[in-house]
Amino acid sequence: MSKQSVRTVVSAAVCATVVVGIFLVAAAPADTIFLGGTNPYNSSGSWDNGVPAPGNDGTVSMGIAYHNGDLNMNNYNLTIDGGTVAIGRAITRGLNVVHTAGRWEDGWGQTGLFLGWDTTPSTYELSGTGEVELGRMHVGRFAPGTFDQLGGSVLVDGNLTIAEGAGAAGSAYNLTRGTVTAGGLLIPHGGTFNFLGNDAVLTLSGDVRSQVNSLIGAGKLTGVSSQQVKLVGGDTVVQIDDTTFLGGTNPYNVASSWDNGVPALGNWGTVSTGIAYHDGDLDMANYTLTIAGGTVAVGRAKLNDVNVVHTAGRWEDGTGPNASGGSGLFLGWDSGHSTYELSGTGEIDVWRLLVGRSASTATFNQTGGSVIVDATSGEHLRIEPGGVYNLMGGTVTASELEIRDDGIFNFLGRGLLKLDGDVQSHVNNLIDVGNITGVTSQHVWFDGAYTNVFIPEPGTWLLLLSAVACGLLMRGRRGG
Repeated sequence: MSKQSVRTVVSAAVCATVVVGIFLVAAAPADTIFLGGTNPYNSSGSWDNGVPAPGNDGTVSMGIAYHNGDLNMNNYNLTIDGGTVAIGRAITRGLNVVHTAGRWEDGWGQTGLFLGWDTTPSTYELSGTGEVELGRMHVGRFAPGTFDQLGGSVLVDGNLTIAEGAGAAGSAYNLTRGTVTAGGLLIPHGGTFNFLGNDAVLTLSGDVRSQVNSLIGAGKLTGVSSQQVKLVGGDTVVQIDDTTFLGGTNPYNVASSWDNGVPALGNWGTVSTGIAYHDGDLDMANYTLTIAGGTVAVGRAKLNDVNVVHTAGRWEDGTGPNASGGSGLFLGWDSGHSTYELSGTGEIDVWRLLVGRSASTATFNQTGGSVIVDATSGEHLRIEPGGVYNLMGGTVTASELEIRDDGIFNFLGRGLLKLDGDVQSHVNNLIDVGNITGVTSQHVWFDGAYTNVFIPEPGTWLLLLSAVACGLLMRGRRGG
């Protein structure tokens, strides 16, 4: 190829890149920022790029963006990280709010926030120091709405209504952290108010304990039990309690081993020190257990709707329920969905580990730490239908890996799986049928004791090939 041809090809490539870049810039969605002061929300002069609209997402960081009366807010994203949004009645269709600081409150006229007015679902995520104060709030009117509260505070003078109409079925208020205070709580159709965290409080005006317990019984108020519904100062308060293992070597399932009774629905547990043990079967249901140190030693742990967060310390077998060795960790026994989050320096050493079982499903997420499944007689790491093991870091060592039906083992990072013996053909078959994802047969090899499976760091294969090539070269020189 001549120099002129090379120049032509390079120039064409550069031009194409520029044209594509210009197209991407032109196609990128616009953004508009509220300019501050006390100015109308729905006036283009209040924003640096016009009023928020589809393709023109808005941000309020200072000032007061107000609107008196009804305001249609359709099909855009709104970020509130300071200042105040004050709307008379916010009618939303396809609005997605992310609120980390500042305030949303009523303006004048008919008031309230309606997530999902009539056609398109809307969402609201509240966190940090964000505040919401309204006369009324509807999470789902005639279209679904979702309110995720990860912090901050919500005050509703009137009713907090979830799924007002049949078209709003599936609407949800998910309370992980923060406070909600409302005059009343109404869930007329297929909606739910879900307690997902233990640093969360719902306060309702007056003694409405019977109504709240009715919602719990109907499955519309989840994550708490009637034991967590209390009358405090004339108001009904719903709050998940906490219980902490007191240390020493003491029974897991005895109230005196904890500062607030045994972990249960609405009473989440934390183990940070000592050995919490149980010999034989232990049914664990409907709570979150944090392991931040110490040891949990359970004969056979049968988890239903339990979430384990394990950052340090150890989970190991106690004495099994029968002489033949029935110990192990069953993440999912016969109902619900259970999860296990292993990270940091957390350790698991059990005779068998099942992810999912029977009518239950389960997800095991490992970003660090180590798992050892050391069975010697037919029990092993088993992923049942509806079970998912996501390996993003750390090591898994098992005597055997069995994956049934649509169970799946996903390599999502630099974790290492080690299986006893030369089982490369078994692993490659699981890869071929889609039960193991994220790796290929090139990531599977036998080191003389274990079959290893992992995603190497970038350049690792090149280094290995270089080492092999150098070895062959040196061998050739010695042979010469």
